[in-house]
Amino acid sequence: MVKVTEESKFAEYLSIVLLYQGGQYDVLGIQIYDGSVKQWKDMRNAYGAVYDLPDPNPPKGPISLKLKLKNTASGGAVKLVKLDNVIPRFWKAGVAYDSKVKLA
Repeated sequence: MVKVTEESKFAEYLSIVLLYQGGQYDVLGIQIYDGSVKQWKDMRNAYGAVYDLPDPNPPKGPISLKLKLKNTASGGAVKLVKLDNVIPRFWKAGVAYDSKVKLA
C-alpha cells in the first residue's frame, strides 16, 4: 500500500509513505515517473519512511513508482520493483492506494 500523506493537501506538493512494508526488505530509495519529460526522478527521504518530491510540480496523470529494495535476508541483494499507476490521477491527501504488489 502507498499512502499519500496528509501533508500533500496542496496540489504542488506530494509526499508518500509505504504501508505494511516489513519483513526482509529495506527501502533504499524511491523514484517517481514524470511522463511530461519521460524520465524517472528521485524522491527525497523526508523523514522516517516518508518520501517526498522536492520539485513543486508533481507529475500529472496516474503516478508510477520504482522502489529500490535491499533484501536483508539474502545477504543484501538489491532489487527494483516497479509500481505502475499505483497512485491515481486525482489522488487525495490521506488516502492509501493498493499497489497490488506482494514481496516474498
